[in-house]
Amino acid sequence: MSINIILRRITRPDFERSHREGLLCAEHTEEIEEISKAWDELQRILADGDMDHPPLEAQALCGGEVLPNDDMDYGGVRLIAPGQVAEISRALIELTDEEFQRRYETADLTGAYSSGEGGRPGRPLADLQKLVDELRRFYADAASSNEAVGYWYG
Repeated sequence: MSINIILRRITRPDFERSHREGLLCAEHTEEIEEISKAWDELQRILADGDMDHPPLEAQALCGGEVLPNDDMDYGGVRLIAPGQVAEISRALIELTDEEFQRRYETADLTGAYSSGEGGRPGRPLADLQKLVDELRRFYADAASSNEAVGYWYG
């Protein structure tokens, strides 16, 4: 079984309405699909082994607040506020390729969706690095437009 992530940029007015109403009331400005199947692997590598208190760059895929009046399947719909989006964007930009490689090489992905043998990443480093680059671009574009990010698992 596989769970995918749906990750979308949300305009500031739609963020404010969604936050007020507790459910996602938004048209999105962009949806990122490339990460949909590798999200768990990627978030665990970005978290550098600390999923209980993940660093900002990992919160790109596991942060935000749950919208209480929306669908609660698989942990609910989450919303990351524009200010947090900007912080996450900076953290992703500051994450060097060398540091990502170190995290990749030391990651224990036991139990993660799409992990490989023995808790090792199931995808090559180069493939995951491309996804980090796409995540950087996505968050940088959202931050420069003062947008929020909404996501859910399905």
